[in-house]
Amino acid sequence: MITIEQQRLNEEQVNAVLQTLFTTPVSERHPLLTAMRENITASVREEFAWSLFQLWKDDGFPSKEKWAMGAIGHLGGDAAVMQLTPLIRVWPGESQHQRAVFGLECLRAVGGSTALMQLSGIAQKLKYKGLKSKAQNFVEIIAKERGLSRDELEDRVVPDCGLDENGRREFSFGSRSFSFVLSGDLKAMVRDETGKVRPNLPKPAKKDDSTIAKEAVAEWKLLKKQIKDVAKLQATRLEQSTVTGRRWTVDEFESLLVRHPLMTHLTQKLIWGGYTSGGKRLVSFRVTEERDYANLKDDQAKLGKSTHVGIVHPLDLDEREVTGWGELMSDYELIAPFSQLGRPVFSLEKGEAAKIELERFHNMQLYATTMVFTLEKLGWARGIPMDAGIFDEHSKQFPTADVTAVIGYDGTVGMGYIEPTELLTTNSIHFCKGLREPSVYMWSKAKKLKLKDVPAIVVSEVIADLHVLVSKSK
Repeated sequence: MITIEQQRLNEEQVNAVLQTLFTTPVSERHPLLTAMRENITASVREEFAWSLFQLWKDDGFPSKEKWAMGAIGHLGGDAAVMQLTPLIRVWPGESQHQRAVFGLECLRAVGGSTALMQLSGIAQKLKYKGLKSKAQNFVEIIAKERGLSRDELEDRVVPDCGLDENGRREFSFGSRSFSFVLSGDLKAMVRDETGKVRPNLPKPAKKDDSTIAKEAVAEWKLLKKQIKDVAKLQATRLEQSTVTGRRWTVDEFESLLVRHPLMTHLTQKLIWGGYTSGGKRLVSFRVTEERDYANLKDDQAKLGKSTHVGIVHPLDLDEREVTGWGELMSDYELIAPFSQLGRPVFSLEKGEAAKIELERFHNMQLYATTMVFTLEKLGWARGIPMDAGIFDEHSKQFPTADVTAVIGYDGTVGMGYIEPTELLTTNSIHFCKGLREPSVYMWSKAKKLKLKDVPAIVVSEVIADLHVLVSKSK
C-alpha cells in the first residue's frame, strides 16, 4: 500500500509505479520515482520497496525480475540499506556475485550517507575480493565525481544516525524517556532518567504510551544496527589515520569530526595534536563533552598557529606526556576506540640504520592467502598485475611523511585466483621517497631510502605489521 498524505494510490497508479520501476535502470532518475521520494514518507516508501524485494526473494531471485531489488535503489532509505547490506556481503559465498554487484549499484543509487558508508565499508573490508574490488571502484568513481579523494569522501558520508547536532538522541515512552550513550567498546546504550546506563531500552510498562513506545523501540533497533557498523568502521579509519599520519585542516577537523553528531563521540576518546603546515606539533589536546579543547593540565587549549590537526602517535609524545595523558583519560574513564597511547612501538636494531632493507624480515614464508589478506587487512595495497595477472609486492603510503613502504616477495600469486597452498617468500622490505603508486617490485626504479632517513613512526608501524606476518609465517 502506498499513501500520500492519507490518500491511497489506486490499482492503476500502483501499476504505473511498478511499470516505471521495471523499465527504469537503477542508475537513472525517473520523474515519477523522484516525486515519490520527495512526497512520500520514508517509512512508507521503504516498506513498499522492501516488500517487492521480499516477493522477489520468495520467488527464488529470478534474474529477469531483479528490478524488484532495484526498487530499493529508487525508493529505499537507511532502514532498507541496513537490511540489504548483510545480504550483499554473503551472496558471493553463495555463488551470486552478479546479484551482489547489483546490490552495490542499489546502495549507490540510494545515495545517502548510510548507503555510501556501507558501500565504503564493503570496499574496505570483505573476504570476497571480487566484490570488494567492485565496491572500491564505485567509491573511487563517486569521489572523483565530487572532486574529492577517497579519504575526503569517506569523511563526508558518515551518517549522523539520527543524532542531533550535539550528538544526542532521546527515545520517549511518553511518561519517561531515555538518552543515547556510546559505550567505551563503541556500543549504543541508553541512560534512563535516574542516570542508570542500560544496554537496551526496557520493555514498555502500563504507564507508558504504547504507540509512542513502539515507535521508540523500532527507532532504537535501527540505531543499534547503524552504530554497530558505523562506529566500528570509523574507529578503523581513525586508527589508519594514526598509522599513516593523516592530517585534517583545522576547519575540516572541526566540521567533520568535532561537530559531527556521531564522530564527536569518537573524537572525544582520543588525544589530538595541532601541527604547522610543515608538520611541527605545537600542542596536544583532547576534545571535551562541551566540544572545547583541553590540554594536559586540563586547562583550555588553543590551536594558535596550528593549520592542521591529527591523532598523535605515542612516538610523537615524550614519556611525560604519554604518562600524563594516560592518567587524565583514565580519570575521565575515557576508553580510546583503538590502542593509541599504549600502542606498541618498534625501532631499528643495531647496524640497520645505514642499510636500505629491513633484512631481518627477509625470507619469511607464508601461504599466499595469508600474506595477501593479512597485508590488505593492515592497509597495504597489492601491486599491479604482470603477465597472467601475477603480482609480487604490496605497498603502503604514509602521506604526512611523504614515504611509501614496499614489501616484495617471490612466488606465484594472481589477481583472479590465489592458490591457498602456494608459499610466498619475502625478498625485500624497503622504503621509497614520495607516495609511490602500487607497482611491480622487480621493475620499480623508485630510489630506496636508507633506513636512518625514514621517520621513526613509519619504521615503527611497518615493523609492527611485519611482526604480524612473523606470527603467521611458516
